[in-house]
Amino acid sequence: MSTDTTTLPVALADFEVGDELLFADRREWWAVRALAADRRYVILTTIDRTGPASFGAVLYTIIDTEELVRGPLNVIGGGMGINTTEGPDEHIDDTVRLLENGFEVSHRSRVDLLVDGVRPSRAYGPVIRGDQLSAAAMQQVWHWLKANGCRWLFPSDAVIRIKGKHVEVECYTVRNTRQTLTLWPKHFPLDWTIPTKTRRFRIRHPLNPPRSQHQAPRSEDPRP
Repeated sequence: MSTDTTTLPVALADFEVGDELLFADRREWWAVRALAADRRYVILTTIDRTGPASFGAVLYTIIDTEELVRGPLNVIGGGMGINTTEGPDEHIDDTVRLLENGFEVSHRSRVDLLVDGVRPSRAYGPVIRGDQLSAAAMQQVWHWLKANGCRWLFPSDAVIRIKGKHVEVECYTVRNTRQTLTLWPKHFPLDWTIPTKTRRFRIRHPLNPPRSQHQAPRSEDPRP
């Protein structure tokens, strides 16, 4: 696997066209080709390299980032005529329009979404946006950052950027609430803002998809 990869919860990731994903149940890298307007659905393609019968054929899959599944479109046969791996494709455009008008991932052919790697096409990889997360999801991200060496509080709307094997997050300049009693002013001037600093940590432990969208938050909350 490339050294410029990492494991992320797809429901939290901000993918762009050109990024590549590696699924746990496949050997090929899949390229992001298009996203629905609300970014719920992500369409990807790859070249099949699994066996002689279909070797070299173009495959497609659709990620549902809300239900954390992937599979073909819910149409008879599942085929959409997609036969390209890059550039414009009218069949991909048709698939996006169908998804934006009520179609979804096939219930019969869907599989659980398990991502083993992300290979970003940009200087920065996928982005986790704190202001778009539930309390349970933010708790998971917080404990993941702690496992990778972060001991600082960070804003509730923090933008957490992934770059290869490192994660960058803008943190407050205190490590815990006890330090706020000694390191921050007793009386806040009207123009005073909490000082922050962007810190970088090496990713040693992956962040896996949430077990449940309704998972109860833990008692420790990183957001002051």
